[in-house]
Parts: sequence; structure tokens; C-alpha cells
Amino acid sequence: MDDINTFEQENGFKFPIDYKLFLLSNNGGVPKENLYYDEENRLEIDIALFRPLKYGNYPLEEVIKDLHEDDYISTSFLPFARDSGSGQYLLSMRNEDFGSVFINYSDSIEPLKLCNSFEQFIDRLETE
Repeated sequence: MDDINTFEQENGFKFPIDYKLFLLSNNGGVPKENLYYDEENRLEIDIALFRPLKYGNYPLEEVIKDLHEDDYISTSFLPFARDSGSGQYLLSMRNEDFGSVFINYSDSIEPLKLCNSFEQFIDRLETE
């Protein structure tokens, strides 16, 4: 939990509780259930990996630096995972939709909202 608290303080983020619990038990990695499925919106999007917080291959601290400095994504979003293409899964840090999950592609003008919480996102994952 110390790494999470330090990361939040250093980067100006406050993670939703459900995402903190995920980090404590997983800290990133390749998911077994690697397909986000949303029947209502007819979406099927793969998940290549969840980004580790601090250690491992291309952790959040490096991703944030790269994507925010290049203005690829707004600093109001945390890029917690990616798909097998150019898609970045984002957690909103904005007050109006805090904790909601979005996806953003390199050719997108605005991120697309997928669901209202990280927990809801996880619940919609299926095995490809």
C-alpha cells in the first residue's frame, strides 16, 4: 500500500478503491480473461496487459510521463491498461466521472466511455 500512496502523492492522482485493491492483488500483468465485452453497446475489445504500478515492463510512472508529456491523453486520465493495438484503457480522475473506465485510440478525438467503475470493467471481462 505504501507504493500506491507514494505514487498517488507524486503524480497527483487519487485511485478509486476498487483499482487499489486490484493493484494490491495483481500489480498489472496479462489477464486470463482478456476480452472486454459489452453487449449493450456491442463492443468486444481485447486487453493485452494491465500496467504494473511501479516495477516491471513499462510501469505506470513511465507510461504517464510519455503519454501526458506528448499530450496523447489528458492528465485527467490514468492509462491503466492497453489493447493489442493503439488503444489505451483509461481511468477517469475527473470529479464528474471519477473511476469511470474509457478507451482511447491514437486516432480518437475523445475517449469512449466503457463503464462507470473499474469493478464493473473487471466484471465484464471474458476469456477470448
